[in-house]
Amino acid sequence: SGLAIKADNAQVQEDESVKINVLRNDNIVDKTNLSIEIKTEPTKGTVAIKDNKIIYTPNANINGVDKFEYKVDIGTATGSGQVRVNINPVNDAPTGVSLSKNTVKESSPAGTVVGTLNVEDPDAGDKYKFGIARDSREDFSVQGLNLVTKRTFDFETEENFSVSVQVTDSGSESFVGQVFVEVENRNEKPILKGEKKLSFSHAENLGKIVGRLQVEDPDKDQSSVKYKLAKSDDKDHFKITRSGDIAFLRLPDYEKPVDRNKDNVYNVSYRAYDLKDDKLFVDGEVVVNVKDAAETEVITLDKRKFVSWTVDHQPYHILMEDAVLNYMKLKYSDAGDGESADEGDRTSIKEMKSTDQIIIVQQKGNDSEIYEIWYGNGLDFTIIDREKVDWVFSQDIQDVLISKDEYLTSESETVFHESESERLMAGYGSPFSLWHANNFKMSLSSFSMRSNLLQYASNFRVGNAIIGLPGLLAGSSELGVATQRSEFGVRVPFAFDFGTSTVEYDDLDTPSNEYLGLYARGNIDNLFSTKTNLHALIGFSFYPSSSGNKLNSLNDLSPSTPATDVDAWKEIDKQTENINILDSYALVTSTVQVPIKFSFIGRLSASPGFHYVKIAHRLKDARDEAIKNQELYERTFYGQESFSTALDSGGVESVVFDAMPMKDGESYTRINSFYIRFDLVGNIGQKPKFIERLSFLDILQVSKVPFYEFSLQYISGMNMLTNLNVNLSDEFGISLTSLSKNSTLDTGNWMPDSKLWLGVNYRANF
Repeated sequence: SGLAIKADNAQVQEDESVKINVLRNDNIVDKTNLSIEIKTEPTKGTVAIKDNKIIYTPNANINGVDKFEYKVDIGTATGSGQVRVNINPVNDAPTGVSLSKNTVKESSPAGTVVGTLNVEDPDAGDKYKFGIARDSREDFSVQGLNLVTKRTFDFETEENFSVSVQVTDSGSESFVGQVFVEVENRNEKPILKGEKKLSFSHAENLGKIVGRLQVEDPDKDQSSVKYKLAKSDDKDHFKITRSGDIAFLRLPDYEKPVDRNKDNVYNVSYRAYDLKDDKLFVDGEVVVNVKDAAETEVITLDKRKFVSWTVDHQPYHILMEDAVLNYMKLKYSDAGDGESADEGDRTSIKEMKSTDQIIIVQQKGNDSEIYEIWYGNGLDFTIIDREKVDWVFSQDIQDVLISKDEYLTSESETVFHESESERLMAGYGSPFSLWHANNFKMSLSSFSMRSNLLQYASNFRVGNAIIGLPGLLAGSSELGVATQRSEFGVRVPFAFDFGTSTVEYDDLDTPSNEYLGLYARGNIDNLFSTKTNLHALIGFSFYPSSSGNKLNSLNDLSPSTPATDVDAWKEIDKQTENINILDSYALVTSTVQVPIKFSFIGRLSASPGFHYVKIAHRLKDARDEAIKNQELYERTFYGQESFSTALDSGGVESVVFDAMPMKDGESYTRINSFYIRFDLVGNIGQKPKFIERLSFLDILQVSKVPFYEFSLQYISGMNMLTNLNVNLSDEFGISLTSLSKNSTLDTGNWMPDSKLWLGVNYRANF
């Protein structure tokens, strides 16, 4: 039968429990076998049965009305009832605080909203008040629900912040939490560390670099800036190096100012750019005051009053080295009644090296004393003046040097050049030089070494560009011994060709390098005191005389062999080769300087002259019998096809050779030509201004050599050669040589129509 159970109501506070006596309102007499079980679970909490009572516990932070059903069983009857629980709300403290956005850009102005403060609170919809901890109040504030900046931030010094925020709800419950703010890096423009207008005082002898610009990039990830000169009065005379130094393009000269007002005050404007964004920059100005400085003046000597010569004799060279070294140990002091000297280490002159050129200067009409002694490597001289000569050299040594009877000498024009730059340029030499300023010089095609023991140089060259035959085109190589004015040597039977544009010579029969020969070169400087130099070259090869008649066709090689013997002619064609031999060459030319004045030109010279070359054309037979007889035939043809066969009227196959005839039917090519060569050389130690302005090319540094050398050489009957040499430093350079054959030349298949050579040069003093 059914048991009547009444509904129950209960009250409970949020986050608390309540024990409900559900049987209190029910009329149950016998409770001996009574049991209670939950029929329907509550949705907002949990229930447990204990001692016939139900304990209800609401879920955390839940309020409102909850219901559940239970069942009562007394053994003889059952019934069900419902409990309605009213959960009364209680104010909870906030449990957390966060930001909707926690980044702010670097340099943002004060008042920038960082993000909205979000509060975690069991009580939804509550209202809150916010407070900032004391140590963050200088940086941030709260406006409404927003966290707002109170100043600008610099990423490089403060990348992030931890801000303590106190949250108080409407029930005065509070919570203190941390929010984190990150500063976003922003690319900032460069800044001037010093004054916008910098002023430098620069002595004329302190070099090109004036001073460093005071600009930096505030960004942590950028350590430098890039510079550009802005429009200003004297912009064309300066550059800015990659390290930020303002520098002259040319050494300043107080006596010859080039600034706009000619007053040695140079005004330059510049702009420093951000490396990542050219729209970010800062401008600055520089004023450079060039100051006068005491200069070491090399007085040009008058050739009408003085004579000079070089010491080309090693024993006296060593004697003079020792004398200079002894002088360097002396120290001068004022002794009251004149000069005296005692041992010391003070010096006013440089040590004389074994590789130095020594020049003796004597005043005309004075045969008893030396006026000056110059010594150096041809580009940089030390001068012992008249006052010191007697201290350095005894009278006995001076007498021997003046007499010139006991040692080798040669005339010198070095001391008579009108300016320092002219002397430096003359010391650098020319393409016709036999004696180089450096005692060691080599390239991919030549080698020169001057002995430290003997006053001679050894020169070796493959190819001879001066006569228009670079690379393998000159046949045998040249190896000789040189003095300052002459060279004699042997044409040695080997050659190689590095740096050529192609490995092969396009099936050319270049002049053979198998034959010995002789050659000679000579120079006469300052001919008739006119600053004109005379150059002469001559060379020839030794090779076997021809055996037999001239061959006008390969058929003439073996008249007894019938044309129908195809196999025999195939063998003959296979065993023969065309060879060309540089029989002889000669060149006579004079060099004069062209009076032209440009800032980028150190020297322009022209060398007109006469050129001669003879190429012998031979056929070499490699068959055993021919080798035994040393047979070498003259030929008047070239470029023959291997052979072709034809059928005669009877159907018999025979050999027919196709070949090109030599000009005039001769077995040699003899060329007489007009010769002209132009050599353009940059200033010693100066790069062109457009190169100087390119800061990434600051690694190219020259001080004793010109930056560039360009030559154009034309031989009317043969070819034109152009050469560009760029010196990357005082030691290393690269060159490019181009050959273009004249269209009128009937070469006999020994010269290409065009060709390129890439060269590498090295020079040093040991």
